[in-house]
Amino acid sequence: MTSSGNNSHRDRAKKASLARRTRHRPVITVAIVLLVFIVAVILRRWSDGLPEPNAAQMSLQQMEQRARADPNNPQAQLDWADRLSLEGSFEKAQVVYDHACHLAPKDARPFAGRARVAFALRRPQEAQSLFQDAIQRDPNDPELWRGLAQVYEHLHSSKEAMATYLRLTQLRPQEPRWWRQLGIHYARLGSWLPSRNALKRAVELDPSDVSALHHLGLVSIRQGRLAEAKEALDRAIILEPNHPSVLMLEADLILLMDSSPKALIHAEELINRSLAQGITGPRHQMRGRIYLAQRSCSKAIEEFQSALRLDPSLVNTHVYLSQAYALNGQPELARNASREYMKNRLERPKDLTGEEAQQ
Repeated sequence: MTSSGNNSHRDRAKKASLARRTRHRPVITVAIVLLVFIVAVILRRWSDGLPEPNAAQMSLQQMEQRARADPNNPQAQLDWADRLSLEGSFEKAQVVYDHACHLAPKDARPFAGRARVAFALRRPQEAQSLFQDAIQRDPNDPELWRGLAQVYEHLHSSKEAMATYLRLTQLRPQEPRWWRQLGIHYARLGSWLPSRNALKRAVELDPSDVSALHHLGLVSIRQGRLAEAKEALDRAIILEPNHPSVLMLEADLILLMDSSPKALIHAEELINRSLAQGITGPRHQMRGRIYLAQRSCSKAIEEFQSALRLDPSLVNTHVYLSQAYALNGQPELARNASREYMKNRLERPKDLTGEEAQQ
């Protein structure tokens, strides 16, 4: 009886202990879950207080690891794509930019990145469309307009480039290069007065801009403002004594202003310095015109023939060649040169400025 009673007592004790443990188990479980949650919150707040990784200090491999570890982070994708583009991995960058565009469809930056990649891959029409998409998302970012202007320069779309540079002058009115480019494209469209105004503004903002002075000289000549043209070109030559296009335009101006023997000798010196920087058809044509003014007809004929060999698109050279033949007593060759000009007169004569618009 004693043994049986002891066993019964132990069983009751075990059951009571089990009941107590069972009763407290939900409380313990809740306490553990609550503790884990608190620790997670603390860690998140601590990590949020840490500075973001500096993309400029990260390697390409680190950027890739960061982007792959957080594929839904647009900034991580942009940083990686920008570095890929910078290092010339354009095809891979395009894929990453596409993903960033999907993640942040209202952000202009991935569209601009795609546009730059398209331009680098020689797809200017695609780049144009993408820059326009980016500008719709951020119309006041001058870098987007600058990229679009670069595309229009490449496509030789002066009308569109002019409108783009006009917008840039509105966004950055103190930036002289945008005024210069605006003036250049106005000139290409034959809008001489707004071209002159824009170029004068460029020179006011940056008196050392040789390209702006050169084009101001050209536009002033076209407007008949010869004294203003001389002032601009003289300043340009002081700044850059061997600029070939400025030297050639200065020689052209001398022919318009002063045909005295002394002036023509100076013009010949200028064009010789220009040719020393590089042989081109327009420069040979200019030297031929100087020789023609000096009545050195044989030398003029040689120069005009050289100009046409180098650049057959210089159609008006046939007119000068005809004059040289006529003065040299070769009427039949003069008539042949005139007929050649008439045959090609519908072609646009090449601009003698010898300088493309600069970014």
